[in-house]
Amino acid sequence: MSSEKIHEIIKDYQHDYEQRKFEITPDHIQKWGNQFGENSDFILSELLHFLPDVYISKEKAKNLLRQRLTDFQEFYKYSTMVEFITNTHLFDVQKPEKSQGEILEIINNILQSEFLIDYKELEQHPKKHFIYFDDILATGGTIFRDLNKWVDSEENGIQ
Repeated sequence: MSSEKIHEIIKDYQHDYEQRKFEITPDHIQKWGNQFGENSDFILSELLHFLPDVYISKEKAKNLLRQRLTDFQEFYKYSTMVEFITNTHLFDVQKPEKSQGEILEIINNILQSEFLIDYKELEQHPKKHFIYFDDILATGGTIFRDLNKWVDSEENGIQ
């Protein structure tokens, strides 16, 4: 059944959020599909067709972010992650309900658990590199607005 296969793919979606409104189950997915009436099986099977290629589980996100950090470290030719992170500012400029805060939380967990780095303790160190993590850049409008706000901010000492 499509709803069970879809559930296997997305079962970790918001599973660790205390404020989630519902738990995703195969029944929940089937009820969602039923809103399409006689087309529900078709919609669920089509969703199942592309979902494995577009859904990023939290574990996959961790792996992708870990690899990205390593790629940046190598690109900027730092011999250790602590050197790279000490010299890097990770932008945290999106509104709280956006994805950037969660991405940065995953990154900070990776840094703490795997590299014994507490990014928060290094924030005041002078930076050479500035990285903006986000889940997607469609038009570029969000990054433009966020970075404009950051550049205009007196907090950052830029005038």
